[in-house]
Amino acid sequence: MPFKLASAEGRTLRLTVEAGGAPCDGVRKVAVRETRSTVTVTVTTGAEPHAKCGPGVVAMIGTIPVEAKLKEPLGSRRLVDGAP
Repeated sequence: MPFKLASAEGRTLRLTVEAGGAPCDGVRKVAVRETRSTVTVTVTTGAEPHAKCGPGVVAMIGTIPVEAKLKEPLGSRRLVDGAP
């Protein structure tokens, strides 16, 4: 899922993701892959466990805040969106 960088503070990236919101969808996984020159973040969204969503339930797009933890600060490395 594409994201926007809100801030990079130390080893924490604060991101926002536009996705289906509560109560049906949420962030399922945040994967980080770091190299010397890039940081690739892949955010996966999907149905919330045990959500009672289906016909007749309004699906609203929302902005979901996400944090990604790094081994080292982002610094001058390029941030890459790993979403397909």
